[in-house]
Amino acid sequence: MKPRATWIITTLCLALLGGAMAWLTRSMLRMESEQNRMANDSAVQELARLALWRMESIASSVVITESARPPEHYRTLSAPEALLDNKTLNSVNEGDVVALSPLLREPPDLLKLYFEMDADGALRSPQVPVGKDLAVCQVLNTPPQEVLAANSSNLALLGRCMDAHTSAAQLNELRDKLRVPVALKGNRALLWSVNALAVPEGTAVVTPQPASEKPASEKPADDATDKNQAFKMKSDEAPAYAVQQRASKLEDAQAQQSDFNAQEAKARQDIVKSGVDKAASRRVANYDNASGKKLMTKEESAAPAAAAASPAQTAVTRSASPFQEAAAVKELPPQPASESTPEITDFRPLWLGDALLLTRRVTTAERQWIQGAWLDWEKLRAELLAAVQDRFPAASVVRAPEHPANGAHLLASLPVQLIPGAVTFEASPFWSPLKVSLSIAWLCVLLAVAAVALVLRGMMSLSERRASFVSSVTHELRTPLATFKLYSEMLADGMVKEESKRQQYLETLTGEADRLGHLVENVLAYSRIERGKGPTPAASVRTADLVQRMEPRLNQRTLLAGMDFAVIAAPEALDAPLRTDAGAVDQILCNLVDNACKYGRRDGAPGKVELVVTRDRRRICFAVRDHGPGIPRGEQNTIFLPFHKSAREAAHTAPGVGLGLALCRRLAAELRGTLEIDRSWKHGASFVLRLPL
Repeated sequence: MKPRATWIITTLCLALLGGAMAWLTRSMLRMESEQNRMANDSAVQELARLALWRMESIASSVVITESARPPEHYRTLSAPEALLDNKTLNSVNEGDVVALSPLLREPPDLLKLYFEMDADGALRSPQVPVGKDLAVCQVLNTPPQEVLAANSSNLALLGRCMDAHTSAAQLNELRDKLRVPVALKGNRALLWSVNALAVPEGTAVVTPQPASEKPASEKPADDATDKNQAFKMKSDEAPAYAVQQRASKLEDAQAQQSDFNAQEAKARQDIVKSGVDKAASRRVANYDNASGKKLMTKEESAAPAAAAASPAQTAVTRSASPFQEAAAVKELPPQPASESTPEITDFRPLWLGDALLLTRRVTTAERQWIQGAWLDWEKLRAELLAAVQDRFPAASVVRAPEHPANGAHLLASLPVQLIPGAVTFEASPFWSPLKVSLSIAWLCVLLAVAAVALVLRGMMSLSERRASFVSSVTHELRTPLATFKLYSEMLADGMVKEESKRQQYLETLTGEADRLGHLVENVLAYSRIERGKGPTPAASVRTADLVQRMEPRLNQRTLLAGMDFAVIAAPEALDAPLRTDAGAVDQILCNLVDNACKYGRRDGAPGKVELVVTRDRRRICFAVRDHGPGIPRGEQNTIFLPFHKSAREAAHTAPGVGLGLALCRRLAAELRGTLEIDRSWKHGASFVLRLPL
């Protein structure tokens, strides 16, 4: 296969390998980025669930507290149930004692106003007394005038909110399906419909969907305080979402996350529903206790009587006095209530414009009406945000949309949505384990590519040199063999009669034999070096003895080439001892002189070869130089390569296979020396062999 085709095929294979690695790297980095994004999303979801538990503990406490509030608290003055005269222990007649609503003395902090709405749409508030109730409150200065003015303003503002426009078609639908009174219009009709048995479709009311089941493992609290503590414990011990294994597709991971969010939302709804149910049960129990028949003794009634005396039931017409030491046990008939026991629905939250309301329907045998509480949204939002500020510094709490998106962070007790905002995570280190692995893989691939390229280049270069060597050796062997055959046949057949001619032919055969021997010796020496068999062990020898040993052979070679030979040696160099292989030095210098004889003649003029011996510090320098054309600058870097001569070059230049200089440099390296071109010699070619002392 031609070298060009080999390189093209190799390049295509390496390009395919690089493309596959690039695609794999891109896919792995994209997968890592997606995994980091999913990890951040999971962390946000985990923090959001913890934040929702915290917010739910605040919001649900308001809903549960209001669910436990009896309807009598919505009246400015009301007749307490089952009161006894503290002197006679006789029951007090209905209407003899009235009490201020606790909403007038200590209104909750997160609520603006309590209100009631009749079937005719009339609004009233226990915090805005009128008529006789107002006179009593003014005598007691409860509430203060500035508070009363603020409550009146809030009631007027609520009335304007109730008067908002509602389409006739929507009103007719509400009246047909839920029997909304004809007198109610606008948001009053909507408010009435929200507290019906079913919520009509298409209304602009956002209400939480209560859970139908309660987990068996969930243990309800006994009162509102216990329920709040349960919420706080739940928020501190919110379950952590641990991904068991990374989903193979993003859709699977998102579906898994959505299912877990739905389970969390259902758990919160179950707890809120449980708290509301317990509050309603406690409220019903209060009515049952109010209708008891047995009159307890003085000692038995002392503790509950003391516990019942609170500011919420302070009598207006009389004050309490100590119990007498002895009192007879009497049976009292059950005290009739002013109205039948009411049926009360659960509180439903809804938005009317910017107002967040909690409303419920109260039904007795005589009438129906709506009771509600207007939440102070600004204070509630500030308290909710303060609870999650450490988790989401940029969070916001807004009104829940009518159709919330999948995965929205909604409260279960109120139609409120948490928007976490921007969450800053600690920057991941750039050199992740995956990037380190990919970098190592790329480094291995590049090293493998470089190794393949180097090996391929070396093999192709070796193949080319072998081909050049075979062609050169073939040419070098063919010429002397042809000479041998021709001259030997002529001498054997007696064709050469003259003695001088016979002597000339014999000298020619001797020269060709020497040349063949020199060629074979170089090839064998190079082969030994390639196999790791260097020169013989070094021995100590004087430089003068070494030069004297080599001079006759070198002189004979130059004489055969018709050139002059001269030795120029410095005295200090001749006296220096060398520890080297004399045979290897002789072979190096013979090759250098042989090359000078081949290429050192200029335009047919008699040439001259010089051997210059000098000392350079701790080295002996042997310089072989001629006065020929020199070495072209472009060939000075390749002249030491083995087998650099092709068959064509061998045919048109002096005899040789291009192995002599390569062998000389390898032998010099084996002797711990160097062989270089002396570029300072401008009269021809000069090679310098430097050997350590």
